[in-house]
Amino acid sequence: MAGRVQTATLVVASRTALVSSVPVGVLGLSLGRLPHQLVVSSGAIMLMALMQAVLALVGGQLADRWSRSVVTVVGAAGATIAWVAVVAWGARPVVAVGAAAVIGSGVGLFLPATSGLIQQLVPDRRLLRANALLLAATVAAKFVVGTSGPLLIAVPFGWSALLVPAILLSAAAAVLALLVHWRRRHGERIAEPGRSAGGEPFRSAGGEAGRTADGEPGRTADGEPGRTAGREPGRTAGREPGVRTRPRWWMWGLVTGLGVLAAIAAAPDAVMNLPAGFHVDAGPDLPRQIAVPLAVIGVACLLTRMPVRRPARLALLVCLGVVPALAAVAGSAAWWLSATALTVASTTGMVFAMLSETVLELHAPAEVVGRTVGLVFFVQGLVPFLALLLAVSGHRQLLVVLAGTVLVLVGVALAVPGIRRLPNHRTLPAEVPHGQRV
Repeated sequence: MAGRVQTATLVVASRTALVSSVPVGVLGLSLGRLPHQLVVSSGAIMLMALMQAVLALVGGQLADRWSRSVVTVVGAAGATIAWVAVVAWGARPVVAVGAAAVIGSGVGLFLPATSGLIQQLVPDRRLLRANALLLAATVAAKFVVGTSGPLLIAVPFGWSALLVPAILLSAAAAVLALLVHWRRRHGERIAEPGRSAGGEPFRSAGGEAGRTADGEPGRTADGEPGRTAGREPGRTAGREPGVRTRPRWWMWGLVTGLGVLAAIAAAPDAVMNLPAGFHVDAGPDLPRQIAVPLAVIGVACLLTRMPVRRPARLALLVCLGVVPALAAVAGSAAWWLSATALTVASTTGMVFAMLSETVLELHAPAEVVGRTVGLVFFVQGLVPFLALLLAVSGHRQLLVVLAGTVLVLVGVALAVPGIRRLPNHRTLPAEVPHGQRV
C-alpha cells in the first residue's frame, strides 16, 4: 500500500509540475522584475504548487468515481473562469496570482483523469484508448488556456473576454473531434477493445472478427491471421516490431500550432508591457504573432517527421538545457528575444509533454519512464524560481546557479530509487472490471 501511495504521489507531482510550469514561469518573470514584490511572488508560487498538488490528489480520486466528461468540464470551467475574473475585477497582482492558482488547481483536477495516474489506480485496458484521446485534447486545452492568461489581461473589452474562453474550449473540442475521427477511420474504438464505435465487433473484409490496438493479430481479407495491409507479422507501417504507428504529422502540427499562437500573443505583453499593477500599455502586435509561430510550427512539423524516439530525446535535451536558459534570458532582453525565448520554451515544453505521455509510457521501459518523469518534475519546477533569482542576481551568478542546479537535480533524478522504479502500465497487475476500485 505504501509503495502504491508513493508511486501515485510521484505521478501526481510530475503531472502537476507539467500543468502550469509555463504560466507560472511567465507570472514569475513578470512579478520577479519588481524587487518589492519578490517575497510575495515567491510565496505565491509556492502556494500555487501546494494547491495544485492537493487538488490533483483529490482529482485522482474523483476521476475514478465520476464520469470523465464531468471531471473535464469542471476542470476546464475553473481554469477559464479564473481569467475572466482577472478581467472583470481588474488586473491587480493579488487577483492575477489568485487566478493563476485557480487555473493550476482546476487543470490539476481533471488532468489526472486523462494521464498516467488513472492507469496507476485503475489498471483497466478499456480506459487506455479513451485516456489517450482525452490526453491530447487536455494538453492542448490546458496549454492554450494557461498561456492565454496574459492575453486576457491585455484585452480592454471587459466582459467581452468571455468570448476568448469559448474560443479556446471550442478549439480543444475540435482537436478532440479530429482525433476521434482519425481513430475511427483506422478501426480503433475508444472505450472497449474488440468493438467499434457502434458497439459491434470489428470484422475484416473476409468477415472474420479481428482485434483492436491491443497488440493482438487481426485477420486480412484472405482470413490469414497476423497480417494487415500486406505488412509483415508484428509490424506496423514499416516500423520495427513492437513500435506502434505514430499519429499523422498534421495532428502534432495542429495541437502545437494552437499553443504556439497563444504563447506568441501572450508572451510579449506578459513580460515586457506589464508595469506594477499588471496594467497593459498596448495590445499585442499582429505581425509579430504571425511570423514567429509559422517558423516554430514548421520546426515542430519537421520534428514529427522524424522517427518517434528521436524527437523524444531531442525534446528532453531541450527541456533540460535550453528552456531554463531561455526563460532566464527573457527577463532582461529585447522584446523580440523575450518573445522568441518564451515561445521556444513553451513549444518544446508542450511537445515534450505530449511525447512523454504518448510515446514513453507506451514504448519505453519502466525505469526510463521513471527517470523522465523525475527529470521533468525537477527541471520544469526550476523555471519560475530561476526567473525570480534573475531579479536579484547578475547574469554570471545566475548562469553558475543554473548549471549547478541542473546538474544536481539530474543526478538526484537518476539516483533516487523511488523515481527510478516508477512503473508504467506494462508493470501493473491484472485487469479489474471497469469502475471497480483497486
